[in-house]
Amino acid sequence: MRLPHRCTIQKRTMGTPDANGESLPVWTPDQTPVPCRLYYTSPGEQARRGVSGEAVSDSVWIILPPTVTIARDTYRVTTTQEGYAGTYRIASIRPRSGVAGEVHHYEIDLVEVPA
Repeated sequence: MRLPHRCTIQKRTMGTPDANGESLPVWTPDQTPVPCRLYYTSPGEQARRGVSGEAVSDSVWIILPPTVTIARDTYRVTTTQEGYAGTYRIASIRPRSGVAGEVHHYEIDLVEVPA
């Protein structure tokens, strides 16, 4: 499988508590550069929909190799790849298996994190 793009997988850790004892998550690079394939779903497939049911925007998906460590709330993906540049949280992870049952690759639904 051809993975022409590059991305960074960041891991969430808890930051230093402030004067009130509150700590915000800190995202630091965990795996980089990771070969990947970013793509948009075709309209109507997994597109986000408005109240009327009309497609509002295509979902951004990523394919990652089986060697990555990934989990929904602990990791996120960043990229500077043209057409996809941004930071994304993981909405869902679909491990795809090969013939012997081992994970061949991951397909991940991404949701952009506002800047």
